[in-house]
Amino acid sequence: MGLALPCGLIIGIPMALFSLKWSSRVIYDSGLPKKAKVSSIVHGDQWVWPCSMSINLLEIKNYMPSYNPNSSLEDFIKWLPTPDGIYSVASTMASLKTPHPLVPWLELVWYSHNIPRMSFILWLAIRGRLSTLDRVHLHNPRVGTLCVLCSSSPETHAHLFLSVLIAKSYGLI
Repeated sequence: MGLALPCGLIIGIPMALFSLKWSSRVIYDSGLPKKAKVSSIVHGDQWVWPCSMSINLLEIKNYMPSYNPNSSLEDFIKWLPTPDGIYSVASTMASLKTPHPLVPWLELVWYSHNIPRMSFILWLAIRGRLSTLDRVHLHNPRVGTLCVLCSSSPETHAHLFLSVLIAKSYGLI
């Protein structure tokens, strides 16, 4: 088995993969050929770094002291986001996905027999993103903000879903 470096590189794979974390200029500045392998800077159990004044190469050197290479072990590639080291699309998605808490209205909006258009409109309303006149007015100042249902106050989400609905239920509008 080979050595897994902190950036996910394994001894024996191309140095060009350093350009995933650092620029490809690092390889050029080091004087190593483009097709060089990480094992070209390992002799026995020691790092043998090329003489270079590259800031990026110095950063890599400072990043490595706690990792001792062992060139007598077989090389391998390990996918670091999974415990078993095997790559899968699911593990990639899991490593990129940020967890979000479930919202309490999830079942209200997205249930099995929903009408997608109605669910989308309800989702917009819950998030306060419907095109009410106060929001339209922000983009087009020529549009008035007065509620077309009651003509007494600006049309906002709170006004439409609380004031107007209550007034209609009592027959005031």
